[in-house]
Amino acid sequence: MKGGGGGYGGHKGGQKGGGGGGYGRVEDFEDVDDRDIGKIIGKGGCNIKDLQAGTGCRIITPDRNESGSDPSMRQVKIQGPTKEAVARCKKAISGVLMGDEPRDALAEIDGAVIMKNVDPMSMGHLAKIKDKLEGDLKITLNLDARSVRIWAKDGDRQSALDAKEAIEEELEDITSVDTLTVQVPGDVVNQVINDSALRQLQASRA
Repeated sequence: MKGGGGGYGGHKGGQKGGGGGGYGRVEDFEDVDDRDIGKIIGKGGCNIKDLQAGTGCRIITPDRNESGSDPSMRQVKIQGPTKEAVARCKKAISGVLMGDEPRDALAEIDGAVIMKNVDPMSMGHLAKIKDKLEGDLKITLNLDARSVRIWAKDGDRQSALDAKEAIEEELEDITSVDTLTVQVPGDVVNQVINDSALRQLQASRA
């Protein structure tokens, strides 16, 4: 949707950094390469919505460069309820420009350790044992489509890093595959491939 000044704006945010109707009391700007504006907005506006929802700030990206300004840059306006909220939003934008998902960037700002690009099988396993991991490792887990966000309950980042290592070891057990190579004479290969006993063995190991 369009924000003030003809740019791309978004809804009011909720979580840390404020929200409510007064997010315009503090204003700051971030110069962004014209080619990177799409990273902030995201597909269908998904990134800018997550950034705004996670910071309580409003982000306004101009449709075009102002006359006399550097044509390769655009000045993004950030409006928020406090200086802290605006600063947090700017940090999150920097993370997104570096390639992070908005929620991952915000979580890292808040002290989380992130596991990225987790495969679906591993994510499904973590969902099943989430409560146990949180209790045993004294952490809080947030599972997304391909990201795992880890907060230590004692607020110690090293504890979160230790938990990440323990979780990675847990996942290695379910993703590792044992292989066995057997030499088979060429004249019996087709017979072995079609053998019902071999198919049963393969099914039992699946």
